[in-house]
Formats: sequence, C-alpha cells, structure tokens
Amino acid sequence: MRGNIFAAIGREALADAVERAIRDAILSGRLAPGERLVEAKISHELGVSRAPVREALARLEQRGLVVSRAHRGTFVVRLTPEDIREIFGLRRMLEGHALSMAQAHIQPKDLVYLEELTAAMGDAARVGNVEAAMERDLEFHAYLVRLSGSRRLFGMWSNLVDQLRSLSAKFQSLYPDLNLLIESHHATVEALGEGDHQRASRLLQAHLEEAESLLLRSLEEDHA
Repeated sequence: MRGNIFAAIGREALADAVERAIRDAILSGRLAPGERLVEAKISHELGVSRAPVREALARLEQRGLVVSRAHRGTFVVRLTPEDIREIFGLRRMLEGHALSMAQAHIQPKDLVYLEELTAAMGDAARVGNVEAAMERDLEFHAYLVRLSGSRRLFGMWSNLVDQLRSLSAKFQSLYPDLNLLIESHHATVEALGEGDHQRASRLLQAHLEEAESLLLRSLEEDHA
C-alpha cells in the first residue's frame, strides 16, 4: 500500500508563511505605521490558529517591523527621527564595509547589471513610475551588498531596509529630481569600473546622507 506523498506541514513552516503574509502587508503599506495587529483577526483572515500568528509577530518584532506594548497589544512600528538616523548610520557603515569587501569580487558582468538597474530607474522615472524607480534603487544597493560575499552582512542590511520600506509611500515623494539620483548611480558604477573604490564609496555615502536628510525633513513636516 502506498504511503503518504506529503509530510505534514509543521508549525514552524506555518509560522514562516504567516510571517511572510504580515511582512508583505506592512511593506506594501496595506498595514500602516502605528496600526494595531490583532491576533484573532489575522488568524481568521489567514485561516490558521493563533499560535503561528503569535510566533510570526514575535519574529517580526525581532526584525524591527512591529512593536509589542504591555497591556496594549502589538503595532506596526512607527519610525521616529531617532530611528531614521540610527538606521541610516548603520546602512552607511554596512554598505561602506560591503563595498570594501566587494573590491576583490566585482566582475565586468556585475557592472553591466548595475548599469541595467540604473537604466531601469531612468525608464521608470521618465514615465512617472516613482515606485518602480525606488524598487530599482533598492535592488542596486542590495546587489552591491551581496557582492561582499557575506550572508550575515546582507542579512543585517536586509533587516534595516525592511524597516525603512514600511515608509515606502514617503520615499515615493522624497526626491524633487530623480535624475540627480540616477546620475549618482551612474557615477558610482563608473567609479567602480575605473577601480576608484574610494570615489564609489564617497558617492554611495553621499546618496545615503541625502536620503536620510530628505526623509527626516519629510517627517518633521508631518509633525509641524
């Protein structure tokens, strides 16, 4: 007699699926910063028990996407100006270190791909698709960090960027001129191609400093 084809889905796998569903809702903006996350409602909508929801929320709190408050519940994180400064400070440190580690790994095909991402940013900007342009920007940075060859470094970077992506709607209105952002990326790739890693690092740091400044200004205007 034939045995079972599929193994039973364990609690850990179920919690993984729930975590992805909640994370996607936060990053897409369907769950807004400060919104309360009710276990019973989430478990009902996803058709699962509350145990994997509870476990998923605990993991997302470790990733900095939600915050649990005693006697009040769990909420989507609402980043403060202090959070923004800390996250961007860490990003500059991690991306700068990643770029120095990547020097020995960068190949011509990597430069071609980075140029393709930059060109795709330009294409998106020309048709007014700011969301797509910002996604290509993140892909550009993610690829640079991956070139370090360090999975741990990329994991730390990804957690930080996920926290910023909860503000994706704000990023879409930050840059008054996306062409300046695109030119910065072109210049960074050009510097890497010439082997001028110090110039590439300076351009990368300047880009992150500008993004931090624009985001902080936007938050200050919201609270003015």
